[in-house]
Amino acid sequence: MTAWAVSAAAHLVLILVLLSIVLPGRGHRPASFVVRAPEKLEEPKELERKERTRSARKMLRPVPSLAINHVTSSAVSPVFLNPVDVTLGDENLPLSGFAEGVGASWETLSLQDFGPQQSKIGKMFIRARRLGVILDDSPSMSPFLSDLRREIRRGFKGSVIREVTGCFLDVTNPTKPPPQLFYYDPAAVMREFQDLIEKQKVDAIYWFCDLQDGETEDALLQLKSLLGTRRVGKRPVKLFVRSLDQKPGDELLEIIKMSGGDVEVGPPE
Repeated sequence: MTAWAVSAAAHLVLILVLLSIVLPGRGHRPASFVVRAPEKLEEPKELERKERTRSARKMLRPVPSLAINHVTSSAVSPVFLNPVDVTLGDENLPLSGFAEGVGASWETLSLQDFGPQQSKIGKMFIRARRLGVILDDSPSMSPFLSDLRREIRRGFKGSVIREVTGCFLDVTNPTKPPPQLFYYDPAAVMREFQDLIEKQKVDAIYWFCDLQDGETEDALLQLKSLLGTRRVGKRPVKLFVRSLDQKPGDELLEIIKMSGGDVEVGPPE
């Protein structure tokens, strides 16, 4: 019995010792270790491509909108401006950037109606919304044209300038030949009068000439009709004549005065 008791006590002590060793570590798993392969180094070209991609994405990010105050203007859009024919071709003219390749040929541009304008051309004071100009470009007159064009452009924006060789006045559809032999169209001046008044709707015309070629009776009647000096209730187109030589005849002078225009005679000072 004694031996059995000693043996049982020894086994009990051994069991307690084993329990004291095993139980504190129960439920704890050994730490796991993950071994990764070393990352592959990227090529320089690949790194550069990725950097460009990141930069492009930054540029495409939406930018916060800024608050803008709305402004209401009474200005007319250039699309709806009234057309006015403007002749170009003199390289000395101030064209304000409207033409390209000036000097090659005469061209036309559409400009707005600049409203009432007033200025002096020579000694004559002219007021017009849209000024039409007829210039005698014959050899004796051409030396004065460059300065004259510049003066007209400076005082009257959007003016419509036409050049004609000679200054003879004949009707546009003559029933009989002119009284003398001409090397140019004797009805050219009257045709420009008609176009400026009926198509270009000018309200004043400046005619630069020397009045050496004369006129016909029918032409004076047509000019009077075109200017509207006989129309009632409508203001006529004013005619301003600058002659470097001859004075206008009595009938032409009467037409000029009836239109509300003026005349200047004599060589330039």
